[in-house]
Amino acid sequence: MKLYLSIFFGVIFTLSCYAQGLQFQGNDKLIEDRTSYSVFDKEIPTFKNSFSIRFEISILQFNSFGYIFRLKDKDTNKTYNLTYTYKDDKNSFFKFNAEGIDNLISIELPNNILGNRQWQTVSVTFLLNDNKLLISINDKEYTVNNPGLPKQFHPQIFFGKSDHIVDVPVFALRNLEVENDNKLLRFPLKESDGENVHDWQGKVIGHVSNPVWLINTAYYWKHRYTYKSATVSGVNYDESKQNILFFNTDSLSLFDLRTNNVLIKKYANKLPVDIQLGTSFVDDKEDNLYIYEVNNLPIGNTTIASLNLENTTWKSVSTAYLPMQLHHHNGYYDTENKRYIIFGGFGNQKYNKEFLSFNIEKSKWDTLIFNGDKIMPRYFSGMASFKSKNQLFIFGGMGNESGDQTIGRSYLYDLYQVDLDSKNIKKLWNLSWQPENIVPTRNMIMLNDSCFYTLCYPEHKPNSYLQLYRFSLKNGSYTILGDSIPILSEKIPTNANLYFNHKLKEFYCTVQEFQDDGSSVTRFYSLAYPSINKTELTTYSNPQSVINTWFWLVIFLLLTGLFTTLIYYKKRNKKIQIAASEKEEISIPVKPNIEIKDKANAIYLFGEFTVYDKNGRDITYMFSARLKQAFLLILGHSLKDGISSQQFSEALWPDRSEFNVKNLRNVTLNHLRKILSDLNGIDLLFDKGYFKIELTDDCFCDCSLFEQLIHSENNIKSNSQLIEVLIRGKFLKSSDDTQLDSFKERIEAQIRSILPIYIEKAYYSQNYIHTIHLSEVLFITDPLNEKALYYLINSLNNLKQTEEAKKKYALFAIEYKKENKQDLPYTFSSILKKD
Repeated sequence: MKLYLSIFFGVIFTLSCYAQGLQFQGNDKLIEDRTSYSVFDKEIPTFKNSFSIRFEISILQFNSFGYIFRLKDKDTNKTYNLTYTYKDDKNSFFKFNAEGIDNLISIELPNNILGNRQWQTVSVTFLLNDNKLLISINDKEYTVNNPGLPKQFHPQIFFGKSDHIVDVPVFALRNLEVENDNKLLRFPLKESDGENVHDWQGKVIGHVSNPVWLINTAYYWKHRYTYKSATVSGVNYDESKQNILFFNTDSLSLFDLRTNNVLIKKYANKLPVDIQLGTSFVDDKEDNLYIYEVNNLPIGNTTIASLNLENTTWKSVSTAYLPMQLHHHNGYYDTENKRYIIFGGFGNQKYNKEFLSFNIEKSKWDTLIFNGDKIMPRYFSGMASFKSKNQLFIFGGMGNESGDQTIGRSYLYDLYQVDLDSKNIKKLWNLSWQPENIVPTRNMIMLNDSCFYTLCYPEHKPNSYLQLYRFSLKNGSYTILGDSIPILSEKIPTNANLYFNHKLKEFYCTVQEFQDDGSSVTRFYSLAYPSINKTELTTYSNPQSVINTWFWLVIFLLLTGLFTTLIYYKKRNKKIQIAASEKEEISIPVKPNIEIKDKANAIYLFGEFTVYDKNGRDITYMFSARLKQAFLLILGHSLKDGISSQQFSEALWPDRSEFNVKNLRNVTLNHLRKILSDLNGIDLLFDKGYFKIELTDDCFCDCSLFEQLIHSENNIKSNSQLIEVLIRGKFLKSSDDTQLDSFKERIEAQIRSILPIYIEKAYYSQNYIHTIHLSEVLFITDPLNEKALYYLINSLNNLKQTEEAKKKYALFAIEYKKENKQDLPYTFSSILKKD
């Protein structure tokens, strides 16, 4: 029961605190694209005696003028507004005005507290009986006497563009409240799409046009920058200067997190270290970047050097080295004691278990000795520091008890607390891991003493993906946050890092990939904090889901109890558990020589519906359920002649009048065209009474490519392309829209008819690798295709993968019996004999 209560209150906390807000598109956009938010769009309240409006605001672009909000009394037409005015490089003004009459108060604020995405609290209180205004910004209060207020106020409240007012600064709004003596209206602004604005109870109250919902920045990692170097390079984070540091053999590039500008500095002298892995740490007190190599350099060469970040001068620090290379070790810079501590790592076919400390002043490595629990030798572990308690935390990785790589390795999911003061190690927990095996990135984040954050990924997959995990320090329970980040995990030096910006409240991820020629590419991403999961992102997708949050919490607890019961019975029957887990696992023993990687300016319909704009940004979230339905309906019919206006309207709005449908149709199509304008080579056309999507070669669509491939000659290239298209998963995997059934059935019928021909030709051409993968993708649509089983089993056997073939046969037999209520009529041996 304690566990349920813990989960219960944890969910309440999560629902109330995740990132939220609304960004306003302003003067940098066309007038029709600027944001307008009507707070009371449905029903305007009447306030007597007094009322107040409170909110937080962040100015995102300084050099502009515009209206933050307007309050208009519906009865008297008296209007008040708050404007922002840029003065100069140092200061800006907020002015509260009686619109068209007089400036009531002018408040000057320094830009350094307005910028860097900082939030200012604004409150305006109307004392109607006293004919007085109280205005507060950041708790500094100003009074306006006798502004001519009415005795009661019927406020129409607008933020951004409204009526003839079109000047809008680029700003963000959050935590909006409107209150009087007996009523408090709160607007969390936690929508992720659409134009409806809900109050805290989930009721639609307001309307916004051209919104940019900030909650999306807490789920979708934003690609900020790509650094390319012809030589080995490295990356680190300088929080004191708010820079991401990219470096290679000849220069330092500083990415300013506040402005997104990049400053490239040439070194004042030659870098004394021959960079092999690009490992580094930052001493922000001394304003130094240290680059180091622990091994693989000639004895006597510089192994550690420091770069003064101000004058870019290099200084040789040490020639000390360690007896073995330590790939994927952890590192922590102890600022107070001027020492750099590393743990773990892999090299010379050994896993490391020692804590090693480099003393900068003494220029030597020492081994730190600890009491308490022992940590198994490992690499690919994660480390977090809790500086206020001078503690380190070591999580997971891979290794074994002996440290000898030749006897194999195990994935680890344990957590250790390392106290640097008492020199004691304590094991906190060890998880029994059921999902796919993963490893953490080398540095983790601790923001308090209850949890830690880390990026994890299945490093054994060449085309892998990173995801942000939040683990409880108490028991290891975890939540996956945000979407995924691609990583090519082919080479041992490849690494990813996680950082946190305490000023801007953002996570940062850097992904560094190395090439055979010594060049490297580093991609940099950001994610707003508090970060959220998919469920929290789609709070308002189903209007009924927010009517009563408590109801859903009770359902959650019941489901948790049911899940616990199911786990109990699963543990009682290990055979069933193993069979089920094997059924879910797709094991492909031999990888094809193709790269499966999403493209920019692309539309994907196989697997999860996904759209990338021309800059490679994932814009799938911009397609609401209605827009997605409309887009797919038109696209599906575009493979033929298009869809008529009448068919389109009846499919989307079957019960609406022709007058209402016309307006809804025009609004929907306008929004759709606006989204598609972010892609090249795609147009939504209306020709001779039919809507259709027209694509050129500039815009990639996997469905269009599929149609082309199935009518092309069967060769190695088309086999590879088919695998690349179909391996993403079932066509329109998560779509249950009945209007799209004919579209889905047509594609799946083509897969079932054409793929067996491809499989047979690949097999008799002795291209067994493609035969295996084509069979696997056919099982996605037709899981009991006996022809695919025959060629799959024989291909595996011909590649000396007989045990894998037996496993595939057993899984197929289980599914066959479950579906047909009888045993599979072929034995494993009989299938091989047919060949």
